[in-house]
Amino acid sequence: MGRDRRVATSVARKAIFPNARHVCALALCVLAVACHKDDADSASATGATTASVKPVDHLAPGELLEGPEKAFGVALPKEMAVERRFVDVVYAAGSPPPSAVAKYFSSRVEGGKVTTGDRGTTFDGVHAPGNANVTLRVEVATSTDGPFAGRGSHVTLRDITAPKPADLPDESARWNAAGLTPDGKVADPKHLH
Repeated sequence: MGRDRRVATSVARKAIFPNARHVCALALCVLAVACHKDDADSASATGATTASVKPVDHLAPGELLEGPEKAFGVALPKEMAVERRFVDVVYAAGSPPPSAVAKYFSSRVEGGKVTTGDRGTTFDGVHAPGNANVTLRVEVATSTDGPFAGRGSHVTLRDITAPKPADLPDESARWNAAGLTPDGKVADPKHLH
C-alpha cells in the first residue's frame, strides 16, 4: 500500500508539472528579460541626462591645466616653463596662445584691474588666492623671441608690493629717520649727500 501511494503521488506530480526543468527554464527566461528591460529603460533615462551634462573631468576648449611650477603663490599653466626667476620678478614662456593664458590667470588671481590691449593682457594690483600680503602685476603677451616666437605666450609676474613703512614710535622719530629735525631742517648738515 505504501508503494501504491508513492506511485500515485508521482503520477499526480507529473500531471501537474509535466517537466519541471522546462518550467524552471521558462521562469529564468522571463526574469532575465524583465531585468534586461529595466536596465535598458534606466540606461536610456540616464543616458539622456548624461549627454546634456558635461563630465567634470573634461576641459573646455582652450582651457589650460595647472602645472607644478608656481610664481609668488600662483600656479603657472602646465605648458609654460619658467625662463628666469628673481626675487621680485618671474619670466615664463610656453606654447599656449596669449588669450588662453590670460583666461587661465583671470581665474587664478583676485582683485586688481585687468587691461587688455594690442600687446596683450595686464593684471595690475592682483593677489594670489589666500595671499593678500603680496601684490602682483601679471603681463601676458605674444612671445617675440625664443622657441615660441610669434605663436606662444610670454608671461611676466612682478611683485609690486609696497615696502612696509618702518614702525616708528612718534613723529619726532619719523623726522629723524628722514634725516630732518621736527621743524623740517637738516638734522646733520655734515652728512648731506
